[in-house]
Amino acid sequence: MQYKFLGEPDKIFPSLEKGAIYVLSVETMTKGLFFKKAFPIIVSPFRCPYSNWEAFYKNWQPIK
Repeated sequence: MQYKFLGEPDKIFPSLEKGAIYVLSVETMTKGLFFKKAFPIIVSPFRCPYSNWEAFYKNWQPIK
């Protein structure tokens, strides 16, 4: 799916351009034994986990 990058480049991914559109493959991961917590992780074209969906959507806007 296509996403527009809203954030700022950082030390890990300095080549990301603010406002550029990227094709990302994003999956929902879960962790926790008793209380499952769901969080997004970009799996392609690079691997980048986010702590929650709110943090993900602060940096990426889906393009329909």
